[in-house]
Amino acid sequence: MAKLGRANTDTGSMSIEKLKSEYLSARGKAERLCEALMTQIETLVASNEIALPVPLESRVKTCDSIEEKISRKSLQLEEIADLDDLV
Repeated sequence: MAKLGRANTDTGSMSIEKLKSEYLSARGKAERLCEALMTQIETLVASNEIALPVPLESRVKTCDSIEEKISRKSLQLEEIADLDDLV
């Protein structure tokens, strides 16, 4: 499997190098968004006294996971924000 940092790999519309650079720039914002969403959801669950059978989980997709998805689904990305499941 190719890695995001590998040169001359192409997603169709955006090079892997450009995608990786954009991902690294956006990762901090994505992590803050993830934390804010979890806080809001946990507050809503608690204030409405909802008992969940499993704990809530969150994550920001990794570079390797993004590349695997691009390869598996033959995605054509213009920018990292085109991923519908980055957070």
